[in-house]
Amino acid sequence: ISSPLAFRFDTLIFGTPTVLPGSYQMKQGATFAQVKSILSAHPNVRVVDVLPGLTLHEVAVDVAADTSNTFGDHFVAEATAMASTSAYKPNGSLEGLIGAGQYVITPSETASGLLKAMVKSFDHEAKAAGSRRPRRSTGSMRISWSSPPPLTRRRVTTLATCRRSPG
Repeated sequence: ISSPLAFRFDTLIFGTPTVLPGSYQMKQGATFAQVKSILSAHPNVRVVDVLPGLTLHEVAVDVAADTSNTFGDHFVAEATAMASTSAYKPNGSLEGLIGAGQYVITPSETASGLLKAMVKSFDHEAKAAGSRRPRRSTGSMRISWSSPPPLTRRRVTTLATCRRSPG
């Protein structure tokens, strides 16, 4: 909406849409008619909140509750498959290797795409904190770990804050 004030006038004159609780996705620069049409319909996306400290099982339960049991089952299967190909060699589980944040699940989203976004978010957080993905040597499947920079007081505080559970 280019002008919130103009949108308010439009809704005063032409009526306010009935909005149901939920999440809605719309294109930037949508017309007033498009926005009102989207808001008048049912929510068109789901949002999963991955909080620091949630287990992978808890995230999978939230994903299934927000989408469907079938989508949740695919999410778990993809997590197991991705764990076997992870550069971190997580011993069969992506536990602790998905990033915290809000993830929007569109109707066309796949479990694989959602999980890849979560892993990419973790990789980005780890890189920002100074950690690097393990590097594979070219001659064998041996993994050599990059040594992280020394922890400073700020990094320790940030890590403690990220791990603290809400409430």
